[in-house]
Amino acid sequence: GLPNLWLWSIVIVGLLTLFYTFEGGIAAVIWTDLVQLVIYIGGSLLAAYMLLQLVPGGWTTIVADARAAGKLQLISWSFDTSVPFTFWAGVIGGCFLTMASHGTDQLLVQRLLTCRNQRESQLALIVSGVVVFAQFALFLTIGIMLHAYYATHPLPAMASNDEIFPAFIVRSLPHGIAGLVIAAIFAAAMSNLSGSLNSLASTTVLDFYQPLAGSRVTDAQLLTLSRWLTAGWGVILIAIAILARGWGSVFTVGLTIASIVYGPMLGAFLLGVLSRTATESGVIAGVAVSLVAMIAVHQFSALAWTWYVLAGTSMCVAVGAVVSRVVR
Repeated sequence: GLPNLWLWSIVIVGLLTLFYTFEGGIAAVIWTDLVQLVIYIGGSLLAAYMLLQLVPGGWTTIVADARAAGKLQLISWSFDTSVPFTFWAGVIGGCFLTMASHGTDQLLVQRLLTCRNQRESQLALIVSGVVVFAQFALFLTIGIMLHAYYATHPLPAMASNDEIFPAFIVRSLPHGIAGLVIAAIFAAAMSNLSGSLNSLASTTVLDFYQPLAGSRVTDAQLLTLSRWLTAGWGVILIAIAILARGWGSVFTVGLTIASIVYGPMLGAFLLGVLSRTATESGVIAGVAVSLVAMIAVHQFSALAWTWYVLAGTSMCVAVGAVVSRVVR
């Protein structure tokens, strides 16, 4: 029935994404990501156009409503570290978050490794920054459009703010257009999931299984194992998605979880690249202490998640450097 529609959506999207990732690997991930990018940007632009038509007064009304609601303030200069979206959190915390996600996370690094040379991967990084900025601008604009739309239309009951955009699509757009924009939302979800599946499988094989197995396994055996690990991780991620339904905003929860582990990852990377005295035991100690500390910070402190990567990286580097010296 309808109450279980969300469950069926998670399972079906998860299985379809698992199928093409299992069969095609990173090539399938990249090409389907490209198609999905076109679909969800196109669908979002279409939704923005329809909102312009549906709000009485059009863009003038939208801007006036946003100004009255305080939504046109672009920068907060607050030094309060419990507030996630400030100028300082964006510049400093965002710098460390981006270094970790684009420099150490296999989810993105695996795409850079498919480029033919270093120059192409550098160009890909720069272009992705421009595209991501444009996406944020588009969806923030859709957000203020939705605020203006619901100022003159009844807001339906919903469990969280994540439901506002899908509710508008289903209730207010013509059927054909609604189907296209819903497909755009699913495309965005499948794009993230396929990349995660491929990176989890390759990391498990190359960083854990292959060093332990040594030369006893062939490339063909590693490829077969990688494909089955893709399936295994797919089942695990579907289960997590079902359990995470009540965890809160998808955007905030997703980036919070990532930021907790990004700090130790970036710290280990910096110790390996920038230090000549760091030892293996020192780096492991730094990662372990930093990870436990960041979980404690999340549970017991008011520090905003946008500062997590900086805090975790600092702890990992400090502990790793000290332990390396002591052990040596």
